[in-house]
Amino acid sequence: MLKVGLALGGGGARGIAHIGVIKQLHRAGMRFHCIAGTSAGAIIGAIYTHYQDPAVIEGKLLAMIGSREFRSIKLDYIRGRRAEKGSFLESVRRHFFTGMFYASSLTRLSFVKEQTYRRLIDMLIDDVLIESLPMKFSAIAVDILRGRVVSIDRGSLREAIMASSAIPGVLPAVQKDGMMLVDGSLIDTVPVRYARQLGADLVIAVDVASQLDVIDRPTRGLDLIWRANGILRHIVKEEQLTSADIIIRPALNDLEWTDFSKYRELIDLGVREAELQMDRLSDLMKSKEQGGLYAADRH
Repeated sequence: MLKVGLALGGGGARGIAHIGVIKQLHRAGMRFHCIAGTSAGAIIGAIYTHYQDPAVIEGKLLAMIGSREFRSIKLDYIRGRRAEKGSFLESVRRHFFTGMFYASSLTRLSFVKEQTYRRLIDMLIDDVLIESLPMKFSAIAVDILRGRVVSIDRGSLREAIMASSAIPGVLPAVQKDGMMLVDGSLIDTVPVRYARQLGADLVIAVDVASQLDVIDRPTRGLDLIWRANGILRHIVKEEQLTSADIIIRPALNDLEWTDFSKYRELIDLGVREAELQMDRLSDLMKSKEQGGLYAADRH
C-alpha cells in the first residue's frame, strides 16, 4: 500500500490553514503513514496524529486562542506592522507592546515565560510518548548551540512541539540532552525530507509561510534586516520543496503570522486549496501506486 506522508510547514497563525487542508484530505478518505511538522505544522500535525480527528484539532486550538493565558501574551502586537491602522489609541498600544518586546530581548531570552508557554501547550495535547502514537511523527527543531536541524521522533510529544515552535526571542527554548532547541522554521520551513525519512512514498507538502513579494524601497536598517532574512528563508524553503510530490499552498496573501483572529478564514482557505488539488493528488497517487514516473508532476 502506498505510504502517504504530510510535511506541514511553519507560519505562526497562518499555520491554522493546516487544519483546513487536513479536514479536506480526511473528508476525502485519505489516511497518512506519517507526519513531519515544523513549528505551527508540528503543533497541528501532533494533535492530528494523536487524536485522528480534524474536529478535535479545531476545537482545541480555538479553546487555546480564546484562553486568558493566550490573550495575555499579546503576540499580535510584536511585529507592529499594522500600527498605522485603526484608532490613535490602538496605534499607541501597538507601539507600546512592540517596545516591550524589544526591551525584553535585552534582558531575558524570551518574551513569553516558560510557565505560560507550557500551560498553552498543555491545553492542546496530552503528554504522551511519540513512539506510542498511531502513526509516525516527527517535530523539527534547531539546536541553536550547534547550529543543526534536529528531528524529534521519540520522547514527550509536548516537549517536541514546544521545541519545534519556540520562536527565538518570543517563546522559550527547550533544553534537551545538552541541546538548546528553537523553532525549526529557521532552517527547515517545510520538512519534506523528514517525511521521507519516516517512510513516506509520496509526500504532500503544505506551505503556509509568507511568500516573497516585491516591496517598496526600505527606509530603515531594521527593514533591511527583515527583508534579507526573508529572502534567505524563502530561497532555502523553495529548494526544500522541490523534493515534494505535491505542494498545497493556501492563498493566505498578507495575513500576519501573529494574527490569530482570522482563524475561521484561515481554515476555510486551507479547505479550499486542498479541494482544488484533490483531482491532481488522486491522479498522482494512482500513478505512484502503479509504479509510474511521477517526477514530472511535481511543482
